[in-house]
Amino acid sequence: MLRKMLVIIWTLIVSACFGQKAAFEVVSKNNYAPAKVIFNNLSKKADSFVWDFGDGTQSQEASPHHLFLNSGRYTVTLSASKGKKTSIAKKDIFITAPEDCL
Repeated sequence: MLRKMLVIIWTLIVSACFGQKAAFEVVSKNNYAPAKVIFNNLSKKADSFVWDFGDGTQSQEASPHHLFLNSGRYTVTLSASKGKKTSIAKKDIFITAPEDCL
């Protein structure tokens, strides 16, 4: 019983330490529409990426730039994968309406 429990604990520790982990930061800070936003991929141990920008568009670049045309709240999702395993990170970003209309 104790041996089985130790094996389960070891498996959880190993999978947590050695699995891929999706993470990113938003580099752009002044996001007035139309806003070019830079994303810095901080994922660990992943070799493929899918970004969903929350506006109906996607990218498979590692660290993409994206143009948000309209103001609003967008949930950006990064899926980082290696083999059959995938990790997901999400962040809400806010694009502000322009101060001056054209």
